[in-house]
Amino acid sequence: MDRNCKRTLQLLKKCIITTSIPSLGFYEKVLSNSKVDALLIYNCLYEKNVQTIPAAHGYEIIIDFNNEDIYNIIVKILNRLLKFDCDLYVKILELPGVERKDVQLCMKLLTKLSSKKFIRLDIQNDGTHRVIKDLLEYPIDNVTCFIGPGNTGKTSIIASVSELFCEQNQRIALLDFTKNHKLKEYFHYSIDISLDYDKVKELSSYEDNIQYNSPCLYTYDTSTKDRWSQIAYLCEVIKYLSEAYDYVLINGSEDMVGDFASMFKVFPRIFIVHDCMLNKIHSTHKMLLDLQKYGIDTHKAVSIIYNKVVKKSLDIGSIEEKLIFKRDDKGHLIPMIDIKCMTLEIFHKKSVAMALNDRIMTKSNVLNRASLNYIVNIKRLYNAINNLSDFEYSDLQLSEFFRNHVYDVLHNFFAIKADNALQYSKKLNNFYKFIKVKLEKWFELGKEITNRYFKNKSVI
Repeated sequence: MDRNCKRTLQLLKKCIITTSIPSLGFYEKVLSNSKVDALLIYNCLYEKNVQTIPAAHGYEIIIDFNNEDIYNIIVKILNRLLKFDCDLYVKILELPGVERKDVQLCMKLLTKLSSKKFIRLDIQNDGTHRVIKDLLEYPIDNVTCFIGPGNTGKTSIIASVSELFCEQNQRIALLDFTKNHKLKEYFHYSIDISLDYDKVKELSSYEDNIQYNSPCLYTYDTSTKDRWSQIAYLCEVIKYLSEAYDYVLINGSEDMVGDFASMFKVFPRIFIVHDCMLNKIHSTHKMLLDLQKYGIDTHKAVSIIYNKVVKKSLDIGSIEEKLIFKRDDKGHLIPMIDIKCMTLEIFHKKSVAMALNDRIMTKSNVLNRASLNYIVNIKRLYNAINNLSDFEYSDLQLSEFFRNHVYDVLHNFFAIKADNALQYSKKLNNFYKFIKVKLEKWFELGKEITNRYFKNKSVI
């Protein structure tokens, strides 16, 4: 940076870069709202204008996609300004309604830079926000979303609770957003309709596929498209499915929280599934932070499911401290969810694993062969989704309590007794050996006395 640029940098606090020709109203609005004394508005309509951008402490880059060369201009602007220690605030006026490759490239670049904290990204008039706002005015009550790190058991939980919906003859739709669509393993017989964004289908065509005796599976690949163009479309799909079906269950991936976080505002219930693995605590914690960052009321909507629990319940307390709490500016721990919300602890035993495997192989019901603890928690989850009161101290729960806790007490009691008996048997065995040695010595002594005193003597 030359001497003139350094002199300008000392004077210029903020520079607004526009990529289109601003109107007179724009200048008046910027000047009237600006609280910065040293302010400059710079028009960058072509690539050649990038080389003469003045130095400043901070930049506000206003992107207008009406400029046909916008992608090349943005790349050159960022390549020039990211070298300097300055604040970069990128504002997008409005996303175009039609698909354009340059727009997708721009959004991919800006989103990546925003995630790495190189820039601050703001979208002013996004059609997604308008759709979500409309949905929030008429909230949907029958949609439940399951999210969590990979391999935590979200798919098996959805498959199990779906059995209860079918038993009650409730129409249920499953929407799978995961990469490999694992729900297909459980529902081969369901109608699998791939939601194709390139060929936008009429939503009314889904009505013929409604199933009353089994879930209807819908899949969508969220990794190959531009997320800014998908959210509005998917919100419309979810809205229609919520009207056509009694309940909609969504199987979401970990990446979905970061890429589609704004869409979670329309979900009345969000279950985060965690499997108590220590290496996944950071991922689950980050999900909660991302949801709060995008304005989702986690205290109202989010609950936790601890799945595949194999340790004692007391260990979950130490996990929750790192999982659902964050520290404020003063270092105080603040819960990110309602600490009184329903929390499920699903124990995985051999019977559960066998039942889930049979479900995949033979399509037999999981709840007919799973453990009592698993059945109780799946029924509690079903009641929560149906807004039914949670049952307490049922015969099933009492039997499971005795099975899990009283059994452990009795087992430990008899183990101690058995250990004492073993120790007693060792002492008794040593005592037998001692007596045997003494008897052998007495027998030898008696034999010696007999030979000495009674040899060659006859008894009359």
